[in-house]
Amino acid sequence: MHKEAKYLFPYNKLINQELNEQFAIDGIVPKYVFMPESIYELQNIVKVCNVEKLSMIIDNRHSGNYVGNTLKRVDVVIDMKNINQVIDFQPADLTVTVQSGVIVDTLQQTLKKELKNLATDGPNLDKMSIGEILYSNTNGFLRNHYGLIRDSLIGLTVIDNTGELIKSGGKVVKNVTGYDMNKLYVGSYGTLGIIAEATFKLSTLPLNESIILVPVESQQQGLLMVSSMTFQPWGPSAGHCIDSNLLEDIGYKTFKPQTLILYVDGRESTIKRKINEITTSVSVDDMTIISNDNCISAIKKINEINSDSNLTSLMRMRCNVPISNLKAFIFDVENLCQASDLVMFTDLLFGVCDIHCLNEITDDKLLPLINKIRTLTGRHEGNTLLEKCSPSIKSQLDVWNSNNTDTMGLMKSIKSKFDPNNIFNPGRFCGGI
Repeated sequence: MHKEAKYLFPYNKLINQELNEQFAIDGIVPKYVFMPESIYELQNIVKVCNVEKLSMIIDNRHSGNYVGNTLKRVDVVIDMKNINQVIDFQPADLTVTVQSGVIVDTLQQTLKKELKNLATDGPNLDKMSIGEILYSNTNGFLRNHYGLIRDSLIGLTVIDNTGELIKSGGKVVKNVTGYDMNKLYVGSYGTLGIIAEATFKLSTLPLNESIILVPVESQQQGLLMVSSMTFQPWGPSAGHCIDSNLLEDIGYKTFKPQTLILYVDGRESTIKRKINEITTSVSVDDMTIISNDNCISAIKKINEINSDSNLTSLMRMRCNVPISNLKAFIFDVENLCQASDLVMFTDLLFGVCDIHCLNEITDDKLLPLINKIRTLTGRHEGNTLLEKCSPSIKSQLDVWNSNNTDTMGLMKSIKSKFDPNNIFNPGRFCGGI
């Protein structure tokens, strides 16, 4: 039993404990929830947690509090929404430094005033903070066009397990010699420290953008079409094949089992030429073209398919496969999905496939399917993450499917150096880290 909160945290204000249930993770209600007003206040909380060996979890409700293994314990949850300042924005240098509680869409609106853009996308960006997107390495429909968030990150300020501030990188685009420590924290799910501030390089806003919806019979046909365009100067910079049942749930109805969605951007004349070339290449009559503001809205809806706000999806598994093996992977997995009432959302240019279960199915039938998909993905040199499932399934396996003992040994060694008392998000990451 830990000391009373008022003695443990005399300088930190707890939220009303009646609200603690809103911050529950996997059904575990935290003992204390804090909403710090400053980084200094957050440092004090970390120092107490380290001394008292209390677990700390940053609230990531909008990027996936439920992604990962079941936590070993939930003592303290931190809501970062008050640590939300844009510290430095240099439009001429194409850099911005922000606190980690800044909402992504709020930041984008600030950048847009100077025709600048943070090259990232994904679901729930109107609610998701910069810290959340870094912890989870969230990405979406435009991952091949933009790259991942780690590609834009050039500097970090992190609170370590002792409550001290650690800085890496800087505010200029070329600033790294040797290993870039910033990248270690991206996708770590908050298991190595708490991100306080981040600096990013920026890009300019696209002049015009469009998506093209092409009905196809299968994922394999969609891949064949995209492959024929990949190295053409007019080729799309993003290409996905999505089961039409998933699109129907967000209001887009097509009349074939799968829909190929292609993204192009540039000057108006450039987009017109690209669309003409793509139309000639695919030779399909009933294509749909969505442009500019309507395109932005459509991409936002498409990204919501792979988020926890998609309540029609009962199970979601992400498979990452080398692009050179994607053709064989799609052949194997598409056959399995058709036989098992599962549906696919595949990034054909990046090698990412999200598999959904939309229909009621018992856990004892779903678990063997999950294991089959893992086996097939491993056969094609890929890896999987079970992002959404029932608590009973999660209790029976490691959702990260971590089977590389060399990699796990290195990751556990890093964790023990950075967080010897195991206070940051204990048990959430692969191998129970």
